[in-house]
Amino acid sequence: MLFIAFIVTSCDKEMDVADTLEISELNPVITAAGGTASLDILSNASWKVGNIEANWLQLEISEGHGNGRLQIACDANTTVHPRTAEFFIVTTKDGKYHKVTLTQLATDPVLTLEEHEIEVGSRPRSHEIGLISNIPSAAISTEIIYEQEDGDSWIVGINVGEESITFQTTLNTFPEERTATIILSYTDIAAEDTEA
Repeated sequence: MLFIAFIVTSCDKEMDVADTLEISELNPVITAAGGTASLDILSNASWKVGNIEANWLQLEISEGHGNGRLQIACDANTTVHPRTAEFFIVTTKDGKYHKVTLTQLATDPVLTLEEHEIEVGSRPRSHEIGLISNIPSAAISTEIIYEQEDGDSWIVGINVGEESITFQTTLNTFPEERTATIILSYTDIAAEDTEA
């Protein structure tokens, strides 16, 4: 009699394969005008985008499986400061992740007065000139240049607001006309002065 014996074994689980995750660009840069950044994702697993704390960014999708493309829409940046948002892309099983730091460039500074020359009269009064600017008012400095040496300090109380510049003029006790120039300027560490 002939007996043949053999052993059969099986695994309870399929072999685990470690998650892989690669991102095409970890430091994307978008112009101040806005637009879309595209990140290619190479993965063998399910993945998701972590919380993004930037209301100027919108995602087309926030999760996927396997290879994919993440489209990030960005609103225009109308300020003179660049802005940055950091977020993570993470695989859902093993927690493999990459941090993405997206930077949007600053726009060019704008500093424009609605009037460039005004006649103030000889009596004391308050004045307001419209201001168009994307520069924070606290970052705008003022300088007064008086044409007559003996007429110094007749412009007082200059205040630069978000939409206007206000100031007062004192009584002119001299028989001649007086003239002054108010200079508004903004200096950015990375750029040259902008003047109006």
